[in-house]
Amino acid sequence: MTETTERISPSAPVAVTQQLHFEVSQFLYRESALLDADRYEDWLALLTPTVHYRVSARTVRASDQPAEGYPIVDNHAGELRIRVQQISNAKLTYSENPHSITRRFISNVIVERDGDPSELSVTSNTLLFRSHSVDGNQHLYSAIRRDRLLIDGDSFKLAARDVTLDLSVIPSMNVSVLF
Repeated sequence: MTETTERISPSAPVAVTQQLHFEVSQFLYRESALLDADRYEDWLALLTPTVHYRVSARTVRASDQPAEGYPIVDNHAGELRIRVQQISNAKLTYSENPHSITRRFISNVIVERDGDPSELSVTSNTLLFRSHSVDGNQHLYSAIRRDRLLIDGDSFKLAARDVTLDLSVIPSMNVSVLF
């Protein structure tokens, strides 16, 4: 054991193997591909029944103050299912009729264990491109995502996602897309 690892407390996050990091990264890439392809029901299948999904925007602050966010979305499983129904059905939503064109880019994936061997703490950066013909505008959303994944056999289930946008003002009329 090196001097650096000897100083780490038992409760500190522990890095994972390269293979597990690869598998988690592939899970995140496939999840993003499902959302980009509008396969929302398949995406919902990746979530636990008790999932918690939050999206926040940053507040403008003085440089000596800690970064904070204000919530834009705060959903649990049932609310996410309703959201997906609204996004998927043109009769239920104005904001996604016609449907947005999206592309998600996931990077800087960090995977750690926090103690429970069946859970993983995953941090990643995401860049979401959205083109919507209603307003004719294109938008980029940069964010950090903090996920809690549960190991589910050979795969994973998303138990929690906390997205913090790198924005203090939302550039579009709505945030109807999923991160």
